[in-house]
Amino acid sequence: MYQNDINIISLLLRNKIYSPLRKQYGLNYHCVTVLLSCWFYSKYIKDKFAVTAISRLLNYYNNTHLNYYFPILIDKGLMVKINNSYSLTQAGFSAIQTIQDNYNTVLYSFCNEHNINL
Repeated sequence: MYQNDINIISLLLRNKIYSPLRKQYGLNYHCVTVLLSCWFYSKYIKDKFAVTAISRLLNYYNNTHLNYYFPILIDKGLMVKINNSYSLTQAGFSAIQTIQDNYNTVLYSFCNEHNINL
């Protein structure tokens, strides 16, 4: 199976993959997407970030949208505001780990159920 096929399966299964996190924190899909973007930025670019940096990285939500989602993530304890920048909390990093762990479980179950060899 090619990497593109795995990517397509992952997109099809994203609601199942995100489900535990969405239920645990009461997040919608957009909040999870923003959280993932913040995690990616923190891990690969710089640990602290601004709204505009995430907006440029994600290139989907503008600053107005992000200014709506960031306070939700702060209220849930997944990130904090420090002066004019933001940072993920340990709970934020744990939430991403939940997604990564659930990804493997959901993908394995789906492939077994449908006799797909990766």
